[in-house]
Amino acid sequence: MGAAAAAGEGAGAVGLAAPAGGKLLAWILLAVCLLLACPPLLVELARPDAVDPAEIRDLAVSVQTWGRHHRMASAGGEASGLSAAAPVEWLTPYLNDQVELAHPPAIHWLHGIFFQGLDPAHTRLSTLFFRARLASVVMALIAVACVYWAGQALGGTLNAFFAGMIFLSCPLLIYHGRFASSAMAGMALILLAVAAAVWAIRPLRPAASIERQFLGWVICGLALGFSILTDGLMAAPIAVAPILLILFLCPGRSGHLMGLLAAVVIAALLVLPWALLVQGIEPQAWRAWMSPDTANGSYLVGWRQVGPRLLAAVVAMLPWTLWLLAALAQPVSTSSSGNRTRQRMWLAWAWLLITMIFFVVLPGVARSQYLLAIIAAAAVLIGQLFTHYQELLDQARHPRSWRVTRWLHSGLLVGLSLVPLYLMRGAEHWPEWAYLPAYPIQLSRLKFWLLPGLSAALLLGVGLSVAWAVGHRSTRVLITWALWGWALTTVMIMPLARGPLAENPLRAQTKELLAACGAQPVYWLISARRENQPMERALLLFARRTIPTIRPDQIDEAAAEAASFCVLADAAGNAPPGTTHHPTKILYQSPQLGRVLWQYAPAVAGVTENNEPNPVSDNP
Repeated sequence: MGAAAAAGEGAGAVGLAAPAGGKLLAWILLAVCLLLACPPLLVELARPDAVDPAEIRDLAVSVQTWGRHHRMASAGGEASGLSAAAPVEWLTPYLNDQVELAHPPAIHWLHGIFFQGLDPAHTRLSTLFFRARLASVVMALIAVACVYWAGQALGGTLNAFFAGMIFLSCPLLIYHGRFASSAMAGMALILLAVAAAVWAIRPLRPAASIERQFLGWVICGLALGFSILTDGLMAAPIAVAPILLILFLCPGRSGHLMGLLAAVVIAALLVLPWALLVQGIEPQAWRAWMSPDTANGSYLVGWRQVGPRLLAAVVAMLPWTLWLLAALAQPVSTSSSGNRTRQRMWLAWAWLLITMIFFVVLPGVARSQYLLAIIAAAAVLIGQLFTHYQELLDQARHPRSWRVTRWLHSGLLVGLSLVPLYLMRGAEHWPEWAYLPAYPIQLSRLKFWLLPGLSAALLLGVGLSVAWAVGHRSTRVLITWALWGWALTTVMIMPLARGPLAENPLRAQTKELLAACGAQPVYWLISARRENQPMERALLLFARRTIPTIRPDQIDEAAAEAASFCVLADAAGNAPPGTTHHPTKILYQSPQLGRVLWQYAPAVAGVTENNEPNPVSDNP
């Protein structure tokens, strides 16, 4: 890493021009960024249970769709099974033996690719979790590469390395990159579309070759189309708006509007077949794609949402928030007058601004993965700021923002470095903290030296950065700060992945529920008082079987198909009786679901059963 820092220091003297052997250096630094991004994404990846609602939602569909396709392949008599059904059938996601169109399907296609080679009858659920999460890890690495690529196009190799280091140390990237939901895949494709477009535009440089422009806009169109198929229609403006704004800010690049139009057409042609299929099955499904996290999202956002969303963006940028504020002010600073970096900073500044506006005015519930688009633009902008600092420091000029902010940032890192020691010292008070339940048990499983050792390593890193800040070595300072965040995130993942917040109590309850009902069919009762209560997807995920819904007036129909069966009814009321079959007893009670498992058997005159529930612990 010291060699990379030294190479960066030397690059600053040359400015933004690529040094000798610049292409080789660019590839080496990209490889360094990708290698550093792997440990926090992969450590303890298989241990946590499925607890994130978005991950449960996507995994339930992916696992059941994959199992259905495997059965179709076996029925077809071929290894591939492609002849067992029409191609459209193989692209359609299913949940509980019903077509699932409420969310875009591409994430399930991606999971199916990573499930290849496995047999549903002999594959543990934890193995499927790990494979699906590996897909998100790959997409997170693509996102890091895209931020590096965009930084390269907007400022050269040194800026690209700075942007990549800042982005890979972001806790929000690690959070989404470790979950098997559509969040990471959708955002990686959005960033790929932006990076490919900027590479084709080649702002503030001689125009790119026709071949480069063609390749860039084709990649942009494909990435844009798959981002819509992964994350919904809101992915389109988040990707297209920054590209359009950068085009307006680049003189002599208006001709690239045709390239952007071609990319949009490619994306539309990619999405259109699936959209027509959805329209034929469920005409209103596209409304859920517009705002997947709210049923009736308002498109006029009240002012009360602006403050919390801006605060969320500021917190998501920690510990780089101070440098983000400095970068926002740098383009209008007198120290940037006449400097070419100032023009490049306006491009990243515009990218950040338009992405922030979209996040603030987003209808309905703003999803946290959209913050990654803000962090990506901010990483490129802060990278340009430090590239500019290096140019000025090489000229023995010391900007005021550098002289002041470096000490504020160092003080912030010192305080954060002491947090592990504080947590260890106050371990006896953890049960009193609502947001850290039962973690003293997990602390006792860690090595006694882990938290003090982590604090010591973090403080050593801050000390090195302070020594280099005194010597005005901005490149080494930024790399040290990025490694500081990388180390903190990587180590703290271990107790989080082993703690109670990474355990889903419904897994054990589902196992006991299935053991209680045995081979009998199980139904999910839609009661009159809670008609809109949806099927619990975690139950379907952990059960790995279909659980059809049933209304009270359909109980006799179920009785015609089986001698006895079970019904998951609302715990708040009694199960409705049937005419031929009656609820005889409660086999199981699930505190997590708020439901009880009734057994239905043929009515026998004069015989009644005890309906008291079996005592079952919430955490068996």
